[in-house]
Amino acid sequence: MLKKPEANLSESTRIGARTHYSVALIWLTFFFNYGDRQLFGALLEPIKKEFQLSDLMLGLMSGLGFAVFYSLCALPLARLADRWNRKYVLAICLTFWSGACIASGAVTSAVQMLFARMFIGVGEAGGQPSGVSLISALYPRHRRNFAIGVYNAMGMVGAATAVFGGAWIAEHHGWRAAFFAFGAPGVVLGLLIALTVREPSTRAKAGETEYSFGSAIKHIVSQRGIVLTCLAGASGSGAIACQTWLVPFFQRTHGFTLAEAGLLIALFFAFASPPAQILGGLVADRFGRTKPGDALRVTALACIVSAGCAAGLALASSAAWAIVAAAAWTFFGGIYATPTYGVSQSQVEPRLRATSLATMGMTINLLGYGIGPTMVGALSSWLAPVVGEHSLRYGLLIMISSLSVLAAVLYLLAARHVRPEGNVEAGLVPSAAH
Repeated sequence: MLKKPEANLSESTRIGARTHYSVALIWLTFFFNYGDRQLFGALLEPIKKEFQLSDLMLGLMSGLGFAVFYSLCALPLARLADRWNRKYVLAICLTFWSGACIASGAVTSAVQMLFARMFIGVGEAGGQPSGVSLISALYPRHRRNFAIGVYNAMGMVGAATAVFGGAWIAEHHGWRAAFFAFGAPGVVLGLLIALTVREPSTRAKAGETEYSFGSAIKHIVSQRGIVLTCLAGASGSGAIACQTWLVPFFQRTHGFTLAEAGLLIALFFAFASPPAQILGGLVADRFGRTKPGDALRVTALACIVSAGCAAGLALASSAAWAIVAAAAWTFFGGIYATPTYGVSQSQVEPRLRATSLATMGMTINLLGYGIGPTMVGALSSWLAPVVGEHSLRYGLLIMISSLSVLAAVLYLLAARHVRPEGNVEAGLVPSAAH
């Protein structure tokens, strides 16, 4: 059965002031989403000292402890967003993960911190699917990937603010105060979103397929382009998620203080990552309507370059060369995100977008964000008896380089299967039975 396109706001090129306002607030949610996530990485060393933790345990907290619960909750919350109200799902999730961030500053044991990380994962699981789906509905498709790129860039700005601000607050007021400072504003933003953001309708019209949960997932995973792009994104995410270890890397390997390392990583997030996200969006917009495979081929090239930059970072003998390589790696390693999530939006119908992105986000976070930082910590602990203080250096080298090359291979395979968005929205997509 062939499907007709669904009319929604993204078909129009007219964008009003309230739409811009709504999208700006959605952009801000990812500032706190990714910022709260990266804040933990900036505070690894003081948390490690207070609770006497190994690198492996820190890796579990920063990786799997977050990613498992993110993945478990992503699909149910995305289906709720697709079938109920995306702005309310976004507002509730934002308030929940911000509350968990505040709670992170009040923990008295490593177990409590692990639970706080899990709860942050639960909240953030519904934030990105509902937020990106709203952007896709509010903006016309020829500007959608640019808007998603700005959304991702705001996450990097949030990470920069969290890493530098968190490190500074930790040095002057203790690491607990950093969690309090970054959690509280998210609660206020959640209220603003619930009360003021636009919510376009995505209800099925008469004669159009109404997807059940099972048929929606079946339809999404039947798209080979989505599946391969998802696996590629998981590999790219696993590589770039190793940024969690950059603050302790520069502290241990190059003798930086916590504040100095925090400032350095913040500069990477602020000036290298946002241009990468926006460039990825421009590439996806340029090729998305006619040659979407070319956007993924450019992404594959960026992954190969980032692997070389990561090797330079890990093996640099001086702090100066390590800084240059880290900046280059942050830029080229970050290009993958917007074209990847753009595929989740362009290859399905509008009312499946939150579910499609959640399916992709679940895989990317579980396999990428879960495994990347965790394995770096594990490798660092395992290699310590052999290479001593350089164990973190080699843990980063092995994980980032191998994951980046794997991502490039998978993007090249995915490029053969993605279709121009016009074909999808014109109904040239087989329908899943429900």
